[in-house]
Amino acid sequence: MGLSFNVLLIVDNAPGHPCIEHPNVKLVFLPPNTTCLIQPLDQGIIAAFKKQYVKSTFKYILEKVESDGINLIEVWKKFSILDCINRVAAAISHLKQHTLNACWKVVWPKCVINRSATENASTLTTEILPLAHDIGGEGFDSFNENDLDEMIHDETVRDYDVINYVTDITDQQGEPETITADKIYAGLKLCGKLESHFLENDNNAKRTSEFQKGLQSCISGYRDVYKRLVKQQ
Repeated sequence: MGLSFNVLLIVDNAPGHPCIEHPNVKLVFLPPNTTCLIQPLDQGIIAAFKKQYVKSTFKYILEKVESDGINLIEVWKKFSILDCINRVAAAISHLKQHTLNACWKVVWPKCVINRSATENASTLTTEILPLAHDIGGEGFDSFNENDLDEMIHDETVRDYDVINYVTDITDQQGEPETITADKIYAGLKLCGKLESHFLENDNNAKRTSEFQKGLQSCISGYRDVYKRLVKQQ
């Protein structure tokens, strides 16, 4: 197309990223501890993709249940890596161009055509909830918007989480939990509101980032217990 070979490569500030030395490539690292605040993928693309993936997967489950006459457990047993890849491809193909463009509004505002144009998250939610209810069964009959938000919540996996997961089977053989899944879920929702409050009202990126990481670290144990209790139910 007659364009000169000049590349601006914008990368988040992770220690694993190598430095590239090329006369036609300019490498720019985003400021540290600002991923959730300014990185384009975190400004709506990941959330939109996850909702599209959930929608595609729920449609797949419903079609299998209705056409093959099998139950939900059998559907999951037959759900292969190829099925997952197909759902990922479908989710990506449904991302809107204006969503990809609008997510540069913090890092490169001049390139954004319409700053208010984003994926219609509420529309996706209203499409996902009926699919869950049509699938039916425990966990789907009562599936609501909060459950969807919990499902697509992005969690950082740490060494503690891996160790906790490996020892999970041993933990289940110990004393029964003295707290219910409903109580933990209510507490997690309160923590989510607390997190949103400071992220929305404090412009100090470093402080809010440290608060967010600290809060997620504090409630990680309750998240693990909640997931285990839900699986047992």
